[in-house]
Amino acid sequence: NQSDAFVRGFNSWKHACSTNQGFLKHQYSKSHIQAHVNFEEYISRKNSASSILQVIDRSRTEIIKQNRQKLAKIVSALHLCCRQMIAIRGQLESESSANRGNFIELLNWASGTDPIASSILNDSA
Repeated sequence: NQSDAFVRGFNSWKHACSTNQGFLKHQYSKSHIQAHVNFEEYISRKNSASSILQVIDRSRTEIIKQNRQKLAKIVSALHLCCRQMIAIRGQLESESSANRGNFIELLNWASGTDPIASSILNDSA
């Protein structure tokens, strides 16, 4: 095990400092490299003063923005169906149905060019 040097220790510094074992072997191990990457990330976040709460808040803000965009598309499709006085739901809305209803078909049509409409259909599936 590559971490044995830090669990059991060494009997001699000769073993700790030799080129094919000890500290040099540990330096190139996956666990050391991952620990170094994690440390660099920690220092970067500490210096930029971005806490976990700020990262979560930015993520939450982005999710809220995306949800508002999706809701605007849904309301727009519903508004069109109401203006045209056409039924929103179809008789059979299953995936295999030829006509799934005006609302779903309208979103399906819009998803060809609109990534937001596409994400609405993908998220609801």
